[in-house]
Amino acid sequence: MTPKSDDKKKVRHTYFIVFLSGILVWILDATIAFYFFNLGENFWDLMILKIPPYNLFMRLLIVALFHILGYKIIRQIRTYDRTFNNIFQTIPDSLFLFSKDGTALEFNGNKKNSQFYQRSVLGKKLSEIFPKRISDTITANIEAILKFKKPLIFNYNAEDEENKRKYYEVRSLYYSEEKFAVLIRDISEQKEYEKKLEESSKKYSNLVDNLTDIVGVIDKKGKIIYGNSQMYTSLGYKPEELKGQNFFALYLDPKAIYSLTRKIKGVPGVVLSFDCELKHKSGHYIPFSGKVVGIEWGKEIEYIGILRDETEKKKSENLSKEFNKKMEESLKKYTNLVNNLTDIIGAVDPKGKINYCNPQVYTLLGYKPEELLGQKFFKLLANPKALLSVGKKIIGVPGVVLSYDCQLKHKSGHYIPFSGKVVGIESGDQIEYIGILRDETEKKKSEDMMRKFNVKLEKEVDLKTLELQQEIRERKIIENKLRTSENKQKDQINQLNCLFGISHLLSTPDISIRETLQNVLNLIPPTFKFPNLINVKITFNGIEYKLNNILDTTWKISRKEFVNDKILLIEIFYQDNLPFLKEEENLIKKIGELLKIGLLRREIENEKENLLKMVENSDDAFINMDLDGTMIYWNKGAEQTFGYTAKEVLYRKNLDLVPPDRYEERKFIFDRIKKGEKVKHFETKRLRKDGKELDISVTYSPFINYEDKIIGVFSIARDFTEKFEQQKKFQDHIIKASEFKSEFMSSMSHELRTPLNSIIGFSDILKEKFYGDLNEKQENYIENVRSSAQHLLELINDILDISKIEAGKITLRFVDVNLKELLNQIGTTIRPEYEKKNLTFEIIGLEEGKMIKCDPKRFKEIIFNLLSNAIKYTISGGITLEIFETRNHWEFSVIDTGIGIEEKDFKFIFQDFKRLKNEHTATVEGTGLGLSLTKRLIELHNGNISFKSKWKEGSTFTITLPKFSQTMGIENY
Repeated sequence: MTPKSDDKKKVRHTYFIVFLSGILVWILDATIAFYFFNLGENFWDLMILKIPPYNLFMRLLIVALFHILGYKIIRQIRTYDRTFNNIFQTIPDSLFLFSKDGTALEFNGNKKNSQFYQRSVLGKKLSEIFPKRISDTITANIEAILKFKKPLIFNYNAEDEENKRKYYEVRSLYYSEEKFAVLIRDISEQKEYEKKLEESSKKYSNLVDNLTDIVGVIDKKGKIIYGNSQMYTSLGYKPEELKGQNFFALYLDPKAIYSLTRKIKGVPGVVLSFDCELKHKSGHYIPFSGKVVGIEWGKEIEYIGILRDETEKKKSENLSKEFNKKMEESLKKYTNLVNNLTDIIGAVDPKGKINYCNPQVYTLLGYKPEELLGQKFFKLLANPKALLSVGKKIIGVPGVVLSYDCQLKHKSGHYIPFSGKVVGIESGDQIEYIGILRDETEKKKSEDMMRKFNVKLEKEVDLKTLELQQEIRERKIIENKLRTSENKQKDQINQLNCLFGISHLLSTPDISIRETLQNVLNLIPPTFKFPNLINVKITFNGIEYKLNNILDTTWKISRKEFVNDKILLIEIFYQDNLPFLKEEENLIKKIGELLKIGLLRREIENEKENLLKMVENSDDAFINMDLDGTMIYWNKGAEQTFGYTAKEVLYRKNLDLVPPDRYEERKFIFDRIKKGEKVKHFETKRLRKDGKELDISVTYSPFINYEDKIIGVFSIARDFTEKFEQQKKFQDHIIKASEFKSEFMSSMSHELRTPLNSIIGFSDILKEKFYGDLNEKQENYIENVRSSAQHLLELINDILDISKIEAGKITLRFVDVNLKELLNQIGTTIRPEYEKKNLTFEIIGLEEGKMIKCDPKRFKEIIFNLLSNAIKYTISGGITLEIFETRNHWEFSVIDTGIGIEEKDFKFIFQDFKRLKNEHTATVEGTGLGLSLTKRLIELHNGNISFKSKWKEGSTFTITLPKFSQTMGIENY
């Protein structure tokens, strides 16, 4: 931005610098020659006179180089000056250069903005060039502009030659220490745009404030910059409570927004959708769905979001799921009806691809399902273009029902005529088209025959008309026949109207059964030949519905139907002595069948509604969840039992109702459910919302959809906490009594065992004849004494063991034992017993090297007791010990071919001192404590015992023991 007057000065300055550089180089060279190389007698001789030739050459060369360099620099400067002067002159704004005292030095000559300053400006003062406001403002700030080098910017407006208001921006800029520049720019258009933008902003601000959705703006740190009025209305806050606050503090789960902010952070223009729950001022959370986009504002990026309240949508989704559930159940029932229809039913997508066909399609057209499904429907049409007009009317428009005729290609190649209806139904994001087609082959044949007949008839009529113009009588007969045919057609139309009206009444959900049957009475008389002489009475479930007082006459027809266990009776009376037509009798039959189907459907719907009300209002907790653990249904009983409202738990995953020490139960239950099994009366503990533990009994069932697939779990839970607390008190009382009994029995058993051991010992001594021979009678007496004492000792030992178990004084010592060695020892012990009775004994499923963790002594006692019992009560056959190993358990089954157990005695099997009484047990010794003691020992191993038996066929006793780990006790139990 150098003016022409400065050009010459710069050239002179450049020449001077080059000349001065040459002199300095000359002096430097003389200094080096004199002081460093001693080439002259004194310094001045070297400077002027005594210059060595080589030194003179170097000096001249250097001076020449400096002159060349200076010349190139000057040319470059001139080139830059010319270029910059061109730019200076072509700037669209008015540009002035002033001296420090305000005198105009240069002007680019732009006349665009000259209406408020003189056109000839050079050499004039600011006040002579510009209006007073501009000149005063600049004059007052000249010193600050030159001193601080900061521009002065202000606006000015004035009317132009056409009296239009114009706006200008005036900029005063630092140029040099003695000069400053003034730039004047026309900003009228910019002002006009700003005005329009302000009006538009005002308009859209009102629009945004009146939106039903939340609109907000946040900065990159999440601070709320703006929110429309709906934000404060929806969330219950005041503007001053939200503005400037962190938006993420309103989130139910702020971490859930982390992935979203990472995607849009620092990237303007990216629009992302998201779902969230925001905290209302009252504390509850409201679900929203929305979109967010980043927008650049200068160097910063702000994020604008639009959120929509999804509360009502969630409610409608819940209702929709309930409705879908009902629809699925109904669909399952009516699928058979659709499959058994004689008409074709099919579904195609918008591109004509076949998605579904009922079996009648394959029957009528001869194709297999895989040959049709997924194919284009239009390929089956004889004339696809003929269906184009129908397609244009319904495509993309659900709910429109249109009728059409077509011909479909049979697999053998011929075409079959059909008539049908098509309707578009919304299915997810697209529309499916459902069509119902009826085979018109027979109808076409009839129509062809009728057409031929009509042609023939017309020919005959024409012929007869020509031949028998005088025979008026015959002509009247023909007219009467035609009139009769028209009457029949009218009667048929009346009958169809009646049936359609009844069907419409039955399909209307808001009309009660009483109103429906009362309205049906009015539809029936017009279908009869003499409607004014007809009386109608309908009786359903003992309640009569009639038009008026009915006189019972012999001229009546009736139809009786059974709707479940209720009687539906339709009676039609003629007041006069008139016969009924066959068509009228057929009509009553159709009305009865139609009413029966409709009333059955109504009763099913009522039962469903009553069942739903009963479930919803039950005190038991009815809960439904999918296989991922997401809650789908939660009735009022569940709210009362667990303390959570339906709104708090629905669609939440893995609700924390299970105590931490019972997490393994969930896997056990879900594994059973996935196999299609029920878990009945499962007693466990669950947590309320307030943290209290509940004792509950739960029944789990698989939740199956219409495709017979397991999609979830349905559970019914009952709170037994209070009952269990009462039982616990009662059990504590019993336990104290039992402990007293056990201690008494334990002390008494010790007192009894001492003399019994003496009796057995002395009996053995006498039997061994240490003190002389015994006769046969004495030996029998001693044997009886010994066996009785032994039996009594065993009884006392069993009583003592039971007392110890009940008193908690038996401690098991678990070690790893080789299972095969342990069972072989037991087999060796019982061998004399089964061989004595000629019985067989077999072990099945025993593998080499298998180890079991148990108390060896008590485990041997368990297996020995079961095998001994089996041998005792088996007369012929054998005993089998079957072993089965699972991942978590061992199963041992003792199977015998003995006398079995009668069903009436099942409840006494594990009771103390209970021996079954029958013809065989009377001869078998026993105390009645063996199985009771065995059961207690199994339970000490955290196992259980069960049995099944059939009288006179044998019994199977099965014990299940969990696998133990050394550190955890029971593994996966």
